Amino acid sequence: METTKQQKGWIILGIAALLILGFFVYQNSDKFKPHDWRMSLDEKSKEPYGTQIIKTVLANGIAQDSFILLEKKIGNSLPENADGNSNFVFIGEALLLDTNDVERLLAFAENGNTVFISSVTIPDLLMEEVYFNDCDSIYWEDYGTYYDTAVITNFVHPDLHTAEDFAFPYVRQNKIYNTYWQKIDKYLFCESNNYPVIISQSPDSIVDMAMFPYGDGAFYLQTSPIAFTNFYTTKKNGQQYAEKAFAHLQNGTIYWDDFSNVPAAIGRSRNWSSPDPLTPKEGPLDYILSQPSLAWAWYLLAALGLLFLLFRSKRQQRMIPVLPKNRNTSLEFISTISRLHFTGDNHRRIALQKMDLVLAFIRNKYKMSFTETNDTFIEDLSVLSEIDKALLQKMFLLYTNIKSSEFTTNKTLVELHKLTDYFYKNSR
Repeated sequence: METTKQQKGWIILGIAALLILGFFVYQNSDKFKPHDWRMSLDEKSKEPYGTQIIKTVLANGIAQDSFILLEKKIGNSLPENADGNSNFVFIGEALLLDTNDVERLLAFAENGNTVFISSVTIPDLLMEEVYFNDCDSIYWEDYGTYYDTAVITNFVHPDLHTAEDFAFPYVRQNKIYNTYWQKIDKYLFCESNNYPVIISQSPDSIVDMAMFPYGDGAFYLQTSPIAFTNFYTTKKNGQQYAEKAFAHLQNGTIYWDDFSNVPAAIGRSRNWSSPDPLTPKEGPLDYILSQPSLAWAWYLLAALGLLFLLFRSKRQQRMIPVLPKNRNTSLEFISTISRLHFTGDNHRRIALQKMDLVLAFIRNKYKMSFTETNDTFIEDLSVLSEIDKALLQKMFLLYTNIKSSEFTTNKTLVELHKLTDYFYKNSR
């Protein structure tokens, strides 16, 4: 008796432990983490930190033929002689450029066009030309950084300045985290003929956007692309900031760079490693292959590896898999198809399929072929099925209206379903 009580106690404890474990797994399941919170800045991403929305807004906010995607390298796709009223826009982590791309971008700005770049790093190749060293002993060394929970900023120009500052905290799953942010160092703004102009900054004078004149045009550099992500452009605060930031664009064509976006780590290593980021760097095998003895050892090792793969790829008998029991999935299939049709909102197609089944039922049971709705057909069918003639007329009139229309409402589909269901259940 005591043994039985102990067994029951252990069973209860085991069930409780399983319930606690199940609750823990449930709380940490993907149901509560449906989004990818990584800072991708991908223009095709619908996740919180993608940039699909701002791209769509720019594409639809102007004439359709005035928004052009650059899906190849800038040096091969950006027009050399733009109309002087155009814009180049890039929003991403880093902009990977070679010398040809830089020359094309500089020529674009020099002709009176606007270049708008929002990124966390900027190529040295480009800034060597854009930032003139008119200040004593001051050189461009990429963006500065600071550690905080959010970017706090406001526009300097009185027409764009707002009473309340814009705040863009780094949020992940509804929690705010500290992270590193970028800034344009204040010492770069010195008085000269080509001095940069501060566009927006924090109350503590942390500059996150500035204008750099170049030729007849200008470069607008913004260091907080988080402000243009889907997470913030769906909020009033982010929409207002984006509207004021893009007020600096000209009214002409927008060329959106859909090609050059790379992760920040790659952008920094490639853009700052050599005068040309496409210049080959010395690889780990260069020294080995330069020494004859080491080269022969490497080739021998590679040959042995290939021989091993060759002989191991020889056919061997596979394990006999355990086949699961056959189960009837007809109801699951019907349920799935029904949900697909219903969620697709194609009520007309569902209605026509229902009537096809009704007509097939009539042909098989009463040997009557339906060609067109007429009184003779309905009278004969009413006699054979013992269904009221008025109900049949209503059902086939509804069917005729659905066939001749291009759209069927949910209410019409429900009404047809009730009529056909009554016909099935009460026909003799």
